[in-house]
Amino acid sequence: MVRALIFDMDGVLIDSEPFWHEAEMAGFALAGVKLTREDCLTTTGLRVDAMVDHWFARQPWATPSPREVEGAIVRHVIALIRERGALKPGVESALAFAARAGLRTALASSSSSAVIDAVLDKLGLRPRFEVIHSAETEPYGKPHPGVYIHTAEKLGVRPEECVAFEDSPNGVLAAKAARMGCIAVPEPALLGHRFFAVADAVIGSLAEAGASLERLGVAEPVADSGGPMPELSEPEIRALVDAIPHWHHIMCFPHGIVSPGAYDPRDLFSRLQLPDLRGLRVLDAGTCDGFFSFECERRGAEVVALDHADPDLIGFDAARTIYGSRVEYIQANVYDLTPEQIGTFDVVLFLGVLYHLRHPLLALDRLRALCRRLLVVESLVCDAGFFTGFESRQPLSSLAPAIADLPLAQFLPVDRFHFDASNKWVPNVAGLCALVQDAMFEPGPAVTWGDRALVHARPVEGSPAGRRVAQDGGRRSRG
Repeated sequence: MVRALIFDMDGVLIDSEPFWHEAEMAGFALAGVKLTREDCLTTTGLRVDAMVDHWFARQPWATPSPREVEGAIVRHVIALIRERGALKPGVESALAFAARAGLRTALASSSSSAVIDAVLDKLGLRPRFEVIHSAETEPYGKPHPGVYIHTAEKLGVRPEECVAFEDSPNGVLAAKAARMGCIAVPEPALLGHRFFAVADAVIGSLAEAGASLERLGVAEPVADSGGPMPELSEPEIRALVDAIPHWHHIMCFPHGIVSPGAYDPRDLFSRLQLPDLRGLRVLDAGTCDGFFSFECERRGAEVVALDHADPDLIGFDAARTIYGSRVEYIQANVYDLTPEQIGTFDVVLFLGVLYHLRHPLLALDRLRALCRRLLVVESLVCDAGFFTGFESRQPLSSLAPAIADLPLAQFLPVDRFHFDASNKWVPNVAGLCALVQDAMFEPGPAVTWGDRALVHARPVEGSPAGRRVAQDGGRRSRG
């Protein structure tokens, strides 16, 4: 099952190979080495340091140093990108296909982060990719598969669940060595190269990507009617997006339209490590604009989205219309949920909500009654930043090392520590796990980054906390 598309950058998203050839010939001329465009073609797809070392081994020079030549080439390429860079034909249609089919998208490039940034900023493509990974962080560049393997890891998918788009023989070899599917999009000068024979398909441009993916068994989703997902025009989608007074989630829609949200949820989704959702029932508690709901639906789940907000004031209905989604939206308070009202769920998502609640343990008690298999909780935590003043924080371990590992939470009175008056209780990691456990779940190891923590937990019966939960009314009778 294909779950993700991974794009090379140079020669796939942008016709930058001529820029590289121009910059390489100029850079090596500084060292007295004359290269032709045919010479440059032989190293297409290599990381720039490997390319420089390749020619230094064959035609050694005294000065400037190889690293100085490398720097001159990169600076020249970035200048050309900023001056003349343009999107290659078919990129928008390929990304739109991915959005309609619920496929995750990533960028895996041999170029340095500086070059990647220049391309993404010039073309406005940064919001279109969940993961952006440069081979500069790898021990080896393409054709070594490391850049592709680690991009898949960052997406949270297996390499076998990915299809890569590559324009160079080295890139194709890297993708196939990573055990990915690969569609080659070579420039005409390389079209007959023997290494493209190992690609799963060879196409003339990304405009053919959708048809090629369909031949590989990747189908677009269907809407309620059982027919193809409704294809809204660019003006129709833009009107739906513009009609929403406030977007929280950054969401990518067809025709390159991106919601003007303040928060990009794709990084968090890549960290969730969800099981195969096909045939499962999922509750997204605190859905907001619905990013996580729609992503779960695309992966085969039946999804119920819950939020206290009026759907007319958030982007959920607009996104549901654009995607042709069947996700059910319920406007309700988490404290009021019962299995009799909405049933029970295989997976419950509780992401970025707990620290906004006045009664976080009560909310977890309510979710326990609904959860059959897995609870995924993500929250702000105070370990890395305990509030000591308005918008000022210090690590808890430096403020109070003796209690930093004990379960605790910081209360945030209105207007005292933060602009957001909805922030109430911020636990430390130990406190978050203790809350989850007290609600009759067995938490797994917490995953932390920055001031956030993520916990997977499974419901348990016969917990020592169960009797107390029933006594204080935190958990309603289940029958």
